[in-house]
Amino acid sequence: MANVNLKPHVEEPLAPYTSMVAVTPSDTTPLGFATRGILVTGAGTIQVVIGGASVQIPAVTATAGTILPFSVTQVKATGTSATGLFALN
Repeated sequence: MANVNLKPHVEEPLAPYTSMVAVTPSDTTPLGFATRGILVTGAGTIQVVIGGASVQIPAVTATAGTILPFSVTQVKATGTSATGLFALN
């Protein structure tokens, strides 16, 4: 029988998400972790700060049900009109 590695492949970009946490946009408080994506359940714009570089990117328009594949460390209140935001990891 072949040896099968059943450990989760967290480092692989296509590995399934294993957690989902509701996000409240804030101009002052970062998430405290970097996401693998953001789920948007209510259409609108979203203003985020990207991962380790702390780079704020231009606001992105998203439709309901969109997963934005960004490593986000903060979702800004200013510039965000989308609702039902969830951090995916």
